[in-house]
Amino acid sequence: MDIIQDTVKEKLILQGITELENHGINGFSLRRVASACSVSCAAPYKHFKNKDEFIFEISKYIYTQWHLLATQIMDIFKEDIKKQITEMCVSYIKFWMANPKFRSVLMINTDEAFGKRSGEIRELAQITKHLTENLCKEKNLSDEKTKQIIISLRAAVYGAIMMMNKGEIENDSETIDVIRKTIQEILSAI
Repeated sequence: MDIIQDTVKEKLILQGITELENHGINGFSLRRVASACSVSCAAPYKHFKNKDEFIFEISKYIYTQWHLLATQIMDIFKEDIKKQITEMCVSYIKFWMANPKFRSVLMINTDEAFGKRSGEIRELAQITKHLTENLCKEKNLSDEKTKQIIISLRAAVYGAIMMMNKGEIENDSETIDVIRKTIQEILSAI
């Protein structure tokens, strides 16, 4: 019975991703999700306390997928922290571009949407930030310089995602190489 329950929960989460993409948080409907999954409109409440918890679990599901990938990247490049950061930034872009339905979650203001629970999502999403902070601390960089590097990295990553999403730059290997070089250039300040 647990396997069936888990399957229904995951099916609801996956359909919830589509619902978020199509209708956003304000237009999100548990009834529509249940209907699309061919389950009763009460079924979501067996797995989630309410709409807010459901949307939180959708975000957590997506960021957990990212976290699994990030952990593998960290393991592969464990000998070189700059390479870890570079490849995690590039992989983060690829992750969001390969999963277009997930992008609606990328735009959620977690503090506003999840309140006290936003930290759980933030921790899953900010692995690169923590690695960069640790590297900067190890190299005795000032807090201001550390912040500058982190903002530059995040701007490069999120800017690339948005520009690819809007078709302003190509989502191809040549563009990824340019982004990789940009990230390496930012990290050369460390």
